[in-house]
Amino acid sequence: MNEKRWNQNFEDIRNYLEIHHCKLDEIPKDVRTSTGTLMRVWIYEMQKTCLGYQSQKYTLSDEKLEKLRSIGLDELVSMTEQNWLMHLTEVQKFYEEHQTFVIPADFLSSDGTMLRAWVQKQRNDYQNGKMKSERFQKIQELGLTEMLESSFDSCYHYALEFYEKNHHLYVPYNFVCEDGFKLGIWIRELRYKYHKNWLSQKKIDKLNAIGMI
Repeated sequence: MNEKRWNQNFEDIRNYLEIHHCKLDEIPKDVRTSTGTLMRVWIYEMQKTCLGYQSQKYTLSDEKLEKLRSIGLDELVSMTEQNWLMHLTEVQKFYEEHQTFVIPADFLSSDGTMLRAWVQKQRNDYQNGKMKSERFQKIQELGLTEMLESSFDSCYHYALEFYEKNHHLYVPYNFVCEDGFKLGIWIRELRYKYHKNWLSQKKIDKLNAIGMI
């Protein structure tokens, strides 16, 4: 990251906070620094870096971390972790009540987050090696590791929704659901497994029931 650009972005954001007497998460989404960078986007990138989501090739020096703390980034990061734990607890409660991680698309958490999309994000982070070890350990402690698996029933739910809406299961290979699940690829993998005789009759019957050919 360009040092001069980083410092300029930081100074512009610090000045904005002092002039408007606000916090980082209160900066409007359309405000830019003098370098043309959206302030909220830059803050989000710094937040991800502090949480360990960015490439390992980029780290923040102690000096930069101290600067970010001075404008309240620690508080913002802490809030992010608290929200994450709250969502995980709500997933745990849903599972205890329904014995499944297939969460309805319109099921909202207490803060209005679509919980199924949140679960899919955790799966993607885990499968792509982007999940923090501390978060994975917490999921393990609560006995929710199955949440991170792309189980047949979880994926089948997406296919069922597609079928109910379109009355067929001719899913384009590049079709992606709203929460990022790659339904087209999953359908193609199923056809491959079927021809290899790797699918149980129970799964075949469920797929036949929604128009799988």
